[in-house]
Amino acid sequence: MVAQRYRTASTLYPYSRSEDQDGSVQRHPVVVVGGGPVGLGFALDLGQRGTPVLVLDDHEGPGLGSKA
Repeated sequence: MVAQRYRTASTLYPYSRSEDQDGSVQRHPVVVVGGGPVGLGFALDLGQRGTPVLVLDDHEGPGLGSKA
């Protein structure tokens, strides 16, 4: 069922390269959406492994708990 859904989507929306794609590999930092305990823990782990991480959250202060 799921495989059929993806097959249909790829038929309806085939991939095509845009004009600005030159085929070179680009590396971007990981973006973690949510600065709660799980998001910050994940970002900390990636950062300790040398992966650049950007954490985005809609609150300036600490959260009240985990929703994950």
